[in-house]
Amino acid sequence: MDAFTKGRYDLKDGLLEGVFIRQPMNLSELNSIIASIAKSDIENNPLIVPVQSPWFEFDGESIAWTLDGEYGGDVMHAKIQVVEQQLKVVLPKEEE
Repeated sequence: MDAFTKGRYDLKDGLLEGVFIRQPMNLSELNSIIASIAKSDIENNPLIVPVQSPWFEFDGESIAWTLDGEYGGDVMHAKIQVVEQQLKVVLPKEEE
C-alpha cells in the first residue's frame, strides 16, 4: 500500500483511507490504471478514487469475511469504522 499512502496520510487523524478503482472498460483504461499505480500518481487518474472517511459501508452479494485472519462468516453488509486510539501502533522514527 505504500504506492498509495506513503507520506500522504496521518495515521493519527481518525480516518480510514480507501482506494477505489473503477472497472476498466478496455485495454487502454487498464494500462492507465497500472501506469498510475506504478508511478504513485493516483490523484490524477479519474479511474482511481482515493478517499478518506471515518467509516466505510458496503452492501453486495454474500462473501466470506475474515477477522484478524480467522473466518468471520459470510456477510452481505459490512461497516468498517475507526475506533480512535484503541490500538497502540509503534512506528519507526522518521529519518531526518
